[in-house]
Amino acid sequence: ILILLAGGIAIDTMRYEAQRTRLQSTTDSAVLAAASLTQVRDARQVVEDHFEVAGLLPLLQDVEVDEGLNFRTVRVTAGTRVPTFFMRMVGIPSLPMTSIGAAEERINNVEVSLVLDLSGSMNYFNRLENLKDAAVDFIDTLLGAASDGQISMSIVPYTGQVNAGP
Repeated sequence: ILILLAGGIAIDTMRYEAQRTRLQSTTDSAVLAAASLTQVRDARQVVEDHFEVAGLLPLLQDVEVDEGLNFRTVRVTAGTRVPTFFMRMVGIPSLPMTSIGAAEERINNVEVSLVLDLSGSMNYFNRLENLKDAAVDFIDTLLGAASDGQISMSIVPYTGQVNAGP
């Protein structure tokens, strides 16, 4: 009986490990796909789609997304309890299964060139004033969302021709 029980515990452990590996693999692929800065879809939806395709959507517990100007971080927690067949004979009816994954993509040292049209056509219909307001808003938004030294910006006035230099 002890040998059969030990074999049964091994079967329960193998079942548990196979399910845990599948859940962790789904978690890992979901966070990597969702954290990509080239991903145009909502990160939460990408994670949910990965879990749904794998048939594990009910196990998804939490999705945290943190994104900014040049980064996206995704953290996923999933889990459940796996019922046992043989271990319950020794008082263990289920085993807890938790999967946690996180991924981040970040682009450092962003360079922005802002080209402003200062030609004569901008003197009409308040275009130059609107350009100034838009440029200030753009610069405030861009630099306000960044850490020190993370973004470099150059302003290029365009009045008919531009010499960018070497």
